[in-house]
Amino acid sequence: ADEIYIHLLSTGAQTATDIAEVLGKESPGIARILHDDKRFAVVRKDGKSLLYGIVDRHHQEAEGWI
Repeated sequence: ADEIYIHLLSTGAQTATDIAEVLGKESPGIARILHDDKRFAVVRKDGKSLLYGIVDRHHQEAEGWI
């Protein structure tokens, strides 16, 4: 998950498929991590695709996530 986090920090929002291609991983595995890890959230939709980004740390603290 840290590899995804670092990647999204440098690129901004991307689909699970785009992230998987860049990192050389399987798309379903990346999608599962993006769904389960509270550091990531869907930031917008592009047609049928979901673009994931990093949840603001201050928001996480305010919500008691971390």
